[in-house]
Amino acid sequence: MPDTNEEMIDLPSEGKAVNVEVESVAAVAADSGDGEHEEYSQKVQKRIDKMTRKLREAERQQQAALQFAQGMQKENVSLKNRVHDLDAGYVNEYGDRIALNRLRLRKIWRWLLPPTIPLNRSI
Repeated sequence: MPDTNEEMIDLPSEGKAVNVEVESVAAVAADSGDGEHEEYSQKVQKRIDKMTRKLREAERQQQAALQFAQGMQKENVSLKNRVHDLDAGYVNEYGDRIALNRLRLRKIWRWLLPPTIPLNRSI
């Protein structure tokens, strides 16, 4: 009596007799399903790895841009302070020159003018 799990195939009765073994369709499907599942899992993992690499690279670039911006901001503040100090120095130096020239002019005027002419104090 044939097994109930076996499939029956009609074969022509003419020609030589050949023994044929037929694997269970369920076993073949299960084997190919595991392979397909494994292949699909590998592809998904590759996509996840690729996306993770891109995310890490984007984070690295963001951190580098932030560090660059902070460095530029520090340099900007430093240069502004330097310009301010130089401007203050130039203004002080120019003020000192003006005061010294006023003093020299007063001495020259006192020497040139006779003592009877009063010296204007607004100069």
